[in-house]
Amino acid sequence: MLFEREELTPQGRLEVLARLFGQAAARPGACPEPGRVPVETLHAYGEFEKHVRYLLEAAASQQNTVYRKARLKKLERTLNTLPDELMASLPAGPGENWLRFYRALMRFLEQMDEAQMALDEEEYTTVIRKMIHLAASVSDASAVRVDAASMFALMLMQMELLRLSRPKKQKKRKRRRKKPAKAQ
Repeated sequence: MLFEREELTPQGRLEVLARLFGQAAARPGACPEPGRVPVETLHAYGEFEKHVRYLLEAAASQQNTVYRKARLKKLERTLNTLPDELMASLPAGPGENWLRFYRALMRFLEQMDEAQMALDEEEYTTVIRKMIHLAASVSDASAVRVDAASMFALMLMQMELLRLSRPKKQKKRKRRRKKPAKAQ
């Protein structure tokens, strides 16, 4: 029929949200070339890395168990992978893995906690501030613009993915009571 409409499937909703996110997040103009990092982002990364390396050296100089030494080595390996993640994330568009660097940064923070570095409030605040500054610098330089509109579209996509991944609840069947047999 002329006015017959197809109902939108959950997968279709997700595709619509992804397309709208791409429109909201695409940076107008040229995106960074692969392997190129703006100077501001390099400075932000340098400040972050210098501070974290200082903290790693301080943690390594303390008495450490074998477990803690292994965690610190793992943390250092993750820190060494951040530049590659950064360079891969900058030119990535909305349909690509543009979150790669942000995820690596969050994984690094999680590993810092696992390494039991015993940071006080001031040190922890400094590390987080430097991470936020670095993330903002990456956002300003990357092909994907992170602002209120793109974040809202991203949250809608996440909500739809959560809805799709939840197990379907089965309806509970009511038990019917059997009527007592009539006495004859």
